[in-house]
Amino acid sequence: CHNHRDGANTAVWKLNNDNDGRGVAIGYFGTTFIKFRLISIIGGNSNNIGNDAYSVVHEEILDGVFQNVNNVHFILGSCSSASENDKPMALKHAKIVLSQVGSPGYYMDVANNPYVFGIHV
Repeated sequence: CHNHRDGANTAVWKLNNDNDGRGVAIGYFGTTFIKFRLISIIGGNSNNIGNDAYSVVHEEILDGVFQNVNNVHFILGSCSSASENDKPMALKHAKIVLSQVGSPGYYMDVANNPYVFGIHV
């Protein structure tokens, strides 16, 4: 999952440093600026604790973040081996998971979970 996390870190750093460090310009005149906050959490190593235990920890951590951290709006999707664990918390908390893995079928269950968004190229 390191590459996924590195991409998110790079993107947030770049966006927050735009416009001489003021962040991303928004609005009709582009005179208002926003910055992003990235919370990166590692829930363990499935090679050390096994997939079942990792899945439980992954979902518990996401659930705790949504309950205890203000203004969390998105989940940057996890790597392939953990991506299924993002879906239940996205649905429970009505938060969009920006997925970056999986076959087309991973994204097809819109009727049951409309919060999964992404593309696999």
